Amino acid sequence: MDASIAHILLVEDDEAHVELVRSAFERHSRRFDVAVSGSLAEARASLAANRPDVVIADLRLPDGR
Repeated sequence: MDASIAHILLVEDDEAHVELVRSAFERHSRRFDVAVSGSLAEARASLAANRPDVVIADLRLPDGR
């Protein structure tokens, strides 16, 4: 991972919310990298593979809380 870029994991199942958060970081794309997981299972797999700097998570997902 590039130390100059903040890696963010967004855990969100609502596509409209995903686009809203992505657009918030889009202007600063050289400073932030946003990865998206749409379920708890995807988030766990992503966390096992890479450790993000920040996690933004929906509290209610289709497969758990």
